[in-house]
This record gives sequence, C-alpha cells and structure tokens, in this order.
Amino acid sequence: MKKLMRIALAVVIALTLLGSLPIPVRAESDPVDLVLGGEGATSWQIANIAPGQSGAKTVTLHNAGYADGWVTIWITDIQETDYAGDGAWLDDYVVFNASGDRLRTNLSLPVKIRELPQNATGKPNYLMIELLKAGETITLIWHWNFLAEAGNKVQGDSFSFTINYRLEELPPPPVYYESPPIYYVETNLFGLVENYRISYSGEILKTIEVSSKDGILTISIPKDTIALDKDGRRLENLKVAVDESPPLPPKDAHIIGLAYNFGPSGATFDPGLTLTWRYDPEVLPERVKEENLVLAYYDQEAGKWMEIEYLVDTEKNTITASINHFTTFAIIGYEVVSPPVIPPPPPVPPVLPEPIPIPPSPPPPKPTPPTPSVTPVPPVSPVPTPAEETNWPLIGGIIAGVLVISSISYFVIRRRRAKKG
Repeated sequence: MKKLMRIALAVVIALTLLGSLPIPVRAESDPVDLVLGGEGATSWQIANIAPGQSGAKTVTLHNAGYADGWVTIWITDIQETDYAGDGAWLDDYVVFNASGDRLRTNLSLPVKIRELPQNATGKPNYLMIELLKAGETITLIWHWNFLAEAGNKVQGDSFSFTINYRLEELPPPPVYYESPPIYYVETNLFGLVENYRISYSGEILKTIEVSSKDGILTISIPKDTIALDKDGRRLENLKVAVDESPPLPPKDAHIIGLAYNFGPSGATFDPGLTLTWRYDPEVLPERVKEENLVLAYYDQEAGKWMEIEYLVDTEKNTITASINHFTTFAIIGYEVVSPPVIPPPPPVPPVLPEPIPIPPSPPPPKPTPPTPSVTPVPPVSPVPTPAEETNWPLIGGIIAGVLVISSISYFVIRRRRAKKG
C-alpha cells in the first residue's frame, strides 16, 4: 500500500514539474470551423524564448456552412507579463508574418502584434482571406521571429493573445462602368504629326486647322465632320504632303506654286474640309491673270485635271474651296489667248438693176402738102385735112407693162442683196 502511495505521489510530482516547464509557443488545435456570420478563434501564448529564435504555426480554416464567404482576421486579448519589472515588453521584440492562398492585407509584413488589425472593421488595417468556399478548407501559416536586438531585456517575459476569424457574406460583385474607348486619327500634315480625337463612327471631336510651313495652304476640318476611309470605316490616318511630280497641267495652263497630295486615297468627309490657298500675283506666269486662276484636282480615271467650285479673293490673293475626297490638288492658271485675226470678207460687187426698156416715141404727124400756086381766084375757104387719132389704150398698156417690169426687177434685186447679206 505504501508502495502504491509512493508511486502515486511520484506521478503527481512529475506532472507538477512537467506543467511548470515553460512552453515557447502554444495555440489551440485545428481546424477552425466557420459558418457564414460565425466566428472562430485561436489563443496563443509566447514565453521562455531566446532572442534570434523563430518559428511557424499552421492554422486550418474550414467553411462548415453552405455559402461562400470571405474571412476577416483580427487580434484581441493581448496580455503581457514583465517578470523582471524593467519596463521592457516582449511584444516589442517579436514580429509576425502570415502567408496563405487568397490572403490580402494592407500591411507591410512582418509587423509587431499591436500593428495587426485590432478589430473586425478592417480599419485602419485589414488582414483577410478574400474567398472561402462552402465546404472548403484553407491553410494559413503564421510566422514569428524574436528579434536578436532584444538581448537580455525581456528574459522571462511572456505575452498571450487571441487570433479571431469571422466568415463574412461576400459583397455583391462590383459593377465596372467601362468608359467608352478613345479613338484617334493620326495626322501628318505638312510634316507635322499629331493625334486628334475621333469617335467610333468617324466624327471629328475637335476642329483641326493646320497651315503649311510657308503659310501658302491652310486646311480646316470642322468639329463634327464625319471622316471615313474608302471602306466606310472611321479614318485612322490623314496625310498631306507636297506632290514632287504632279501630273502635267492642261494645254496653255500652269500649276501655280506647289501641288499637294492628300491621302489616304478614297477618304471622304461630310461636310467637306476647307482649303485656303494663297498666291502671289507678282509671280504669275506671263499671260496668266488672277481671274484665270482655278482650283482643280487630278482625276486618275479620267486622266485629266477637273475644276471644282471655288472662290477667288483678288484683294487677299486667296482661293478657297471645300473638298470631300482626297487626291492631288493644285491651283491651275490658264494663259489669256488672243483671238485670231479674221480678215474682212471681200467686197460684194453691186448688183446693177436690169435696164428698163424705153417705149418708142409716137410717129410725127404727116406734113401738110403745100398748096400749089394758082391764079387768084375768088377766095374759097380751105377745108382742113382731118388729124390722125391718138391710140391711147395702146400707150396706157405700154406704160403699165413698163411699171410691172420695173417693180419685178426692184424686188428681185432686193432679194438677192438680202441673201448675200
């Protein structure tokens, strides 16, 4: 009996001595089961550790519910013991880190225990597992390190704390309001490269106005102009440059200044873009006047220059036009051609009227025969010879005929002259 009592006493003493031995790091068992809205915790105690020591502790989190969630993590119940009473605290020399899938934090780990989140609000610091699916288990590893700089300051000190876990309901998925894409048309106008905003449908969003380096040509594309390529899609690039070898001008014409090539070919504009071309009247070719200047483009299919509607300002010495397609454009000056000298027509010989026949004179009256001399006799009254009668109807008919012939001749002569005139 005494022997059994001695054995029992030895066991009690052994257990007492074993319980009095310091335990460096101790935490509750895994796993930590969580349900939506529920909490779990792990209590830790750190004591009897030497400077420079480090270690790790694994915690398993299990979603025991039926809904997915996210886990927020925070620290509570920090308690410290300063055995030496020197005012040095162990938690000032132990730093913590954590690692695991889907772990998110705004902290620059490792940190001291009091720098870890101290509440579940996530303010000002947060430590969380962004997703723990229903029935899923995830592993979280805690790393600790006792800084060597502590020396003997905290010998025999200890502290404990609780790490809390709460499974939160997932927030609704964020709604991303995607901003509309931004499109640009790249321009190379007279060697100046720029990018201008354009809508998906080809609408120019800001007025484009550029002049050549010599100020001769100015291009203006108003805001809201629809600029499309040959396939009807928004225009992606635009180029205007000097045409070093333009097509020959028409006969008796000159290209005034420089010709410019507009590209890409087939590009269209609605409304048309505006060209303002300047010219120097003092250097116009001989026999080319300002009023004979035109603005034209070269038609590749027709193989010739085609005039467009334009406005010449002889005071400002400019030509302005609106164009809605791209090709080669230039000012064309036509020479003033003197009209040929036409010799006067030869004189027309006068048309003489036909001679009018003169009617014959009537025959003279027959002379009265002389009276023979006779012996005077007693006077006897002479009996006169009756005069011959005048044929008046004949004379009237002749005169009438002459008048008719004269009238006919007069009208014939006038008609011939009218035809020749």
